[in-house]
Amino acid sequence: MSETEDKPPTNTYVAADWIVKRHPWAREMVERVVGPLGNIDDNHDWLEDLAQAVRDHATHTAEWQGYESRHPAPPWEDDNEEPGRKYDAWLNAGPKPTPGAAAYGPMSSGERRIVRLIATLSNNGVPWSVSDISFDQRGARILLDWMAVARAQLPEILYDPNYDPDAKFREMMARKDGK
Repeated sequence: MSETEDKPPTNTYVAADWIVKRHPWAREMVERVVGPLGNIDDNHDWLEDLAQAVRDHATHTAEWQGYESRHPAPPWEDDNEEPGRKYDAWLNAGPKPTPGAAAYGPMSSGERRIVRLIATLSNNGVPWSVSDISFDQRGARILLDWMAVARAQLPEILYDPNYDPDAKFREMMARKDGK
């Protein structure tokens, strides 16, 4: 790869494209949720669709928890009816997921962590925590690129070993104290 292909973009939407171009496995997972990306340079809505699917899944999970607490599942076996009939009716009466949430939900926990990590690059509040870091080798490579994107968001001066972020504060305090 050229130096520009290795350098993470500072625009997070372009950075999401950059990650899925560099990691075919990430692209495959994203496409399982939002559908074929085609030429991602021409499709800039996929990241918002991905983030919405992640948020919708969280909402759907909470809705199911509420439904189950208000309407406990009937037993699978019933002496007077075909086994599972009442359960199936209960299941069908429950909250319905959006298509994105329905695609995201059955993924493995590791796949969901990767998809959620990529979705954090949208501007629409997808939650992420350090406790979510639990990846295999492919996932770790995606995480490293995501971290490079995060680093690219900050000005280079912050990475200068001679930069003293408190120098202005000390100077201001010295003037205030008359020193």
